[in-house]
Amino acid sequence: MSERIAFSPDEAAHRASVGRTLIFSEIKAGRLKAYKAGARTLVTDEALRAWISSLPMRSTASEAA
Repeated sequence: MSERIAFSPDEAAHRASVGRTLIFSEIKAGRLKAYKAGARTLVTDEALRAWISSLPMRSTASEAA
């Protein structure tokens, strides 16, 4: 069985542990690459991973001091 390479925005949100509103906002802003197949919007696994990697790293308490 092969791994899926593309997901609906709802599935992408679930995989990234974020809300669907954030996914659609990021697509609209151009920060998350998405593709259209007819009426469907698809987010590739590669695009989702690249988007997550582009997010800022969370600072630790020791770094903030």
